[in-house]
Amino acid sequence: MIKYICFLIFVFYILNSDIVLSQDVNTTTTISLIVSSGGNSNVLPCGENINTPCNSIDDAYKTFMMLSSNSSDTLQLEMLDGTYNNAFDSRYLKSLVVIPYSKTVGTVVFSGFYNSSFTIDDDEQYAVSFVNITFNNALNILNWNGDIDVTFDSCTFSNVEQALMDSTVLTLNSSSDGDRLSMLTLNNCVFNNISVGTNILDVQGYHVSISNMVVTGMYGDLVFTNCTGDISNSQFYNNYAKLSTLLFASGSMTIQSCSFINNHSPSVFMLTDDSSDVPSSFVIDSSRFIENTVSGSSPVVISNVFGSVDLQNSVFANNSVIGHDDSGGAISISSTSNVMIEFCIFSNNSALVMGGSLAITNSSVVLLNSDIQGSSASNGGAISSTSDSFVNIKNTTILYNYSKNNGQNVYCAESSLEIYNCTINIPSNYGFDCQSSCSIDSDVGICKYDSTPTKKIIIGLVLGLSGLIAILFVSLLFIRKRLNRKHYELLTKYDQQTRPPY
Repeated sequence: MIKYICFLIFVFYILNSDIVLSQDVNTTTTISLIVSSGGNSNVLPCGENINTPCNSIDDAYKTFMMLSSNSSDTLQLEMLDGTYNNAFDSRYLKSLVVIPYSKTVGTVVFSGFYNSSFTIDDDEQYAVSFVNITFNNALNILNWNGDIDVTFDSCTFSNVEQALMDSTVLTLNSSSDGDRLSMLTLNNCVFNNISVGTNILDVQGYHVSISNMVVTGMYGDLVFTNCTGDISNSQFYNNYAKLSTLLFASGSMTIQSCSFINNHSPSVFMLTDDSSDVPSSFVIDSSRFIENTVSGSSPVVISNVFGSVDLQNSVFANNSVIGHDDSGGAISISSTSNVMIEFCIFSNNSALVMGGSLAITNSSVVLLNSDIQGSSASNGGAISSTSDSFVNIKNTTILYNYSKNNGQNVYCAESSLEIYNCTINIPSNYGFDCQSSCSIDSDVGICKYDSTPTKKIIIGLVLGLSGLIAILFVSLLFIRKRLNRKHYELLTKYDQQTRPPY
């Protein structure tokens, strides 16, 4: 019996030992190493205390390999104050964190051309994080293909000029084809005074979370292709993008509570990539587009979107497009079949050609519960609708807009309009210019040149014609009766005069 109890105790001990051993193998740890910008080689291992910092990131990598027993361990580089130009070639890491030793913003600066990369195992997920780091005149900081989670928290990217044509600040291309997308997180970051040959950010196939970001003085684009996620509580001002400050090509992205002020190229460009057969979904919510002056395009461009675009609770004020062929003072919409604009305010926008606030071409747009006032263009002071478009406007105020030529409020050609329950000032020319190819359905007579009368007018015409026909019919019956009676009287009189006496 005692032997049996001892055997059970031994088995229990072995099993528990195995469990502990298994936990030790699978548990990841963080190894923190202190790094100096001194640049002189030193004895390894290094960086375990302030007195023996690693004098390069490369020495810190080598030390990490000496100290780590698990390939999943995290290396945390605690950078002493100074300027660094070492690449983040984390060939043997799955997780890297870079922070200032002092925890102070602006004391650690990275500068130079990096072209950093991980050696990627397609079956593994990698992660890199930068906190409170300043990147000054730094290019290709990350240029990776693979499944890597990337975080920049309270970082500054600034002062990049005359960059190489193929250089970016960040290039991330996820190869993931599973349910989990790699993550890009930008929180409390600043992009300032950066000029590149192509894109500042080029992100493909990521889930994106951007918050409290400031982007200013940029000559380049932030491009998100086949990405999901949101950009919130951020400011974009005084930018000169190549194509657009924010460019969304396919995917599902939301802009919320952001401000776009005094930009000189499109602030937001939305499209569906020609190679994509998956519907896109783009949302702008509770955002402001103020005093943007653009040549060659509009502050917001919606072009060839296969899917849906929702613009809601946003303000578009004092924007203008100044090119001689430009239309859409606030928004241009083309070749897109599902656009909803709701609870938006358009004030004092202008375009030289068409659509002081909205230029709609070959698209289907619903405009609800909104306000368009004080906008101007050569044609369509508030809205232009052309090239087989359909526009449904309800519960919207359209007042005091101006056109130099046609359509003080709306210019319509080769399109269909439905306008109901709206507040519209109707001057002598009705404020709506409806060409012969324009079809109007409205609860008021709004067009000077209606080719297709409104339903009420049609009903009125039908009732009027029916009444006229009825009156004519009754009149004919009355006249005929009078004629028959007269004819009878004449015949009777003639018969009496000619009848022979008896």
